[in-house]
Amino acid sequence: MKYVRLVRRTARGRLRWYAQLVCEGLPHRKRDPKTGAFRHPYGPEVQGLDLGPSSLAAVGETTARLEPFAAEVVRDHAATRRLQRHLDRQRQANNPDCYDDPGRAIRGNHPTKTSRRQDQTARRLADGSRREAAHRQGLHGRLANPLVQRGIVFQTERLSCRAWQKMFGRSVGLRAPAILTRKAERAGGQVLEFSTRTTALSQQCLCGDKHPQRLAERVHTCPHGAVTMQRDRFSACLARFVEEDALPIAAARASWPGAEPDADGLGAGHDKPTCEWVAEATLLWPRSWRFESEWVVRARQPA
Repeated sequence: MKYVRLVRRTARGRLRWYAQLVCEGLPHRKRDPKTGAFRHPYGPEVQGLDLGPSSLAAVGETTARLEPFAAEVVRDHAATRRLQRHLDRQRQANNPDCYDDPGRAIRGNHPTKTSRRQDQTARRLADGSRREAAHRQGLHGRLANPLVQRGIVFQTERLSCRAWQKMFGRSVGLRAPAILTRKAERAGGQVLEFSTRTTALSQQCLCGDKHPQRLAERVHTCPHGAVTMQRDRFSACLARFVEEDALPIAAARASWPGAEPDADGLGAGHDKPTCEWVAEATLLWPRSWRFESEWVVRARQPA
């Protein structure tokens, strides 16, 4: 044990203290008692990743995946917005000297007075966000573990999460896209990032030319007939071959005949959905102010 630290957290409106025991070294890996082999071994593949604000495309030597981040997390934006507006009205009622007649905040006057009902509303809003974040963290681990079992070396573009927050704020706040840096390093691997300016994987094609595409175009179609494929998966496939911020198109073209008819949908057909999931959402928000007792997420993306 390295040290012990105290952590303060608020759960269900109550302040709770926890003692965390921090141990030095790597976590224990379970082995099969009969064979002595690891139950969850790490694979040897080098995988290419293409991250989006709400989805992740991963392509290895034998498999390809396109999955959303935290598909089971569903947020009732209307109910959340009603709670936020209710909290704002309570704040204005408790601090009338901080707002003018139209309800605009007065510069220099900060609201400091609260009421019991205002505290209850704030706790309900915070508790829903806490449940959502905890469930999302578990779903991220469930998505990352199968990737590490196939390979611990990942190659992806160097992206700016701050730019995503400006363009896709609601989606980023709900899905929380992340890179497997810590999990890969803990397994002895690494995440190699390369520049998007020199590679431009979303525009690159196997024919050697660049074909600029709009963001709404989700299928990469070569005008010369070299490839027709889902855009995110094709970018992840090309990311495997990037070396020193450059894409050797000859190496990608040479390996393409073996990767095209992949069983997981890496091939050229785009008449079928490449990603389809149906999941029941977890009850993240109190039932007292939700309109529906169950939510079902249905998403379909054309390949």
